[in-house]
Amino acid sequence: MLEREALFEFSFPPTWLKEGENLTLQCGFSSALLPFQQDVAWFRDGVQLRQFSRVELQTALCSASLTLKGVHKEQEGMYMVHLRTWEGVKEHKAYIFVKDASAVVSGGPGSPLALKVSDVQKDYVFLTWEPPSADGDYQVEGYFVERCFLTVTPVFH
Repeated sequence: MLEREALFEFSFPPTWLKEGENLTLQCGFSSALLPFQQDVAWFRDGVQLRQFSRVELQTALCSASLTLKGVHKEQEGMYMVHLRTWEGVKEHKAYIFVKDASAVVSGGPGSPLALKVSDVQKDYVFLTWEPPSADGDYQVEGYFVERCFLTVTPVFH
């Protein structure tokens, strides 16, 4: 006789939040996860999420959660959780909307989006970005980029 597998009992709805806020998505299961079900997987826009300093993944006996700390606009998207079952994979998904944070200067534009560094040299750096979704009713003409020097101390274990 097969053990009773866990299925989704409740899960997260579409959610709206503002940049910089923390987000926790949670789903509950109908029973305790069986050993083969304990590898619950989380995805954003089809890309599997991994644990790191600002992404926390937790799986308990009857629930799983994803916490994003200090959400950025680029983290907006379709979030999915996959649960393995005897018959394959069950999934739940919902869209997470991220509004721009308030501008640093009242009435000013928001931060640039999708910032990418493509080349770093001693004398220069190439940056590309998308314009902010909220421009504060003014055309963004450019940004100031400041250079600072950091001292890195290696840590040996």
